[in-house]
Amino acid sequence: SITARAVLEGEPVCVIRDQMEKGQLSIVEHELVSRLNITQSLCFPVYDAGRPLAVIHLASINRCLQNGQQGIQSLSQFLEATVEQLVAAKQRKEFERFLRGQQTTLNMLTRVSTTRELEPILDVIEAVIRNNGRFAGFMINLMEENGSYFTCARVRLGLDIQGFESIYRQTRYQFSPESTDGKVFAANRPVLIHKNQIDDYSEFLKSTFLLAKVDSMVLLPLAHHG
Repeated sequence: SITARAVLEGEPVCVIRDQMEKGQLSIVEHELVSRLNITQSLCFPVYDAGRPLAVIHLASINRCLQNGQQGIQSLSQFLEATVEQLVAAKQRKEFERFLRGQQTTLNMLTRVSTTRELEPILDVIEAVIRNNGRFAGFMINLMEENGSYFTCARVRLGLDIQGFESIYRQTRYQFSPESTDGKVFAANRPVLIHKNQIDDYSEFLKSTFLLAKVDSMVLLPLAHHG
């Protein structure tokens, strides 16, 4: 692609339409050229201490870019002069994102520490899972006082199967050291299960995979020591 070439060569790359049609474009670049009728493209790599920082694309539609090498050199000098500002702005944005994440975590912990009620705590756990953005659904199973059964205290499934949530909600199932949950608690670490592995697990887990159309599942034990 033009972008890769500019980064690898470490200097601006200028490509005209005839050259673009000779396999030098990525799929995305080819789509843009076709849709926008781009006749000439300039790609400027920007570096910070030898590391790629950004890539700036300029394109001309239905005409050629003016000023040739003189214009390219002038723009390159300007971009080199802005590197420090770009780096500082990028670092500031990343730091602000970090602070927002820390503040969110602090807010969650504050909510948990100021209540002894179960539902508000489950609300916080649900919010953390949803904010993670990597999971289509979840199930929170709590151990009963007798240590023999789990109860499904909170469940959220994908939009197309939300009707099945009522099947799981408040469902009780027996706990044993040989069960999937028993093994997870014994290992005291998260376990990732793919759908092609479900034959090695309990019938309850198999039914969950099939009913909820699960591709993979993470089992995360929360154990109180004391």
